[in-house]
Amino acid sequence: MRSELDSRWIAQTLREAAWAPLLVICLVVAAAEMFDAYTWFPSLDVPTHFLGGIAVTYFFWCAFANAQPVAGHLPNVSQAVLAFGCTAGTTILWEIFEFLSDSLFGTQLQHGVGDTVSDISFGLAGGVAYLVLRRWAKPSRAGGW
Repeated sequence: MRSELDSRWIAQTLREAAWAPLLVICLVVAAAEMFDAYTWFPSLDVPTHFLGGIAVTYFFWCAFANAQPVAGHLPNVSQAVLAFGCTAGTTILWEIFEFLSDSLFGTQLQHGVGDTVSDISFGLAGGVAYLVLRRWAKPSRAGGW
């Protein structure tokens, strides 16, 4: 019973929130592979990483909200810090993936340090935007997060 309860939040999170990052990934693959959009519009990389930051932060927010029956109450400000931290980690892992893809498979996903820093910055900006919009759209009754 305990392991079922422990894993239920994972399934719930996947049902509720996995669509967001998967949608961004599918759009990126479609834009790159079907339309060669990043060759024609290199600046498309900016909204891609920004939207990715929003989607990943939403996913982690839902994950921490769904884990509370198992892990215990998590104040919203703590949930926001954890979701943003996980978004930062995901953003860095994504850039490592791009580097490895370029190194091992000869892709051209990264275009120097400036591009990498820009990608990380816009991913983090998307995470902040999600948290700010969430706070603005759903204020708590107590005046906090």
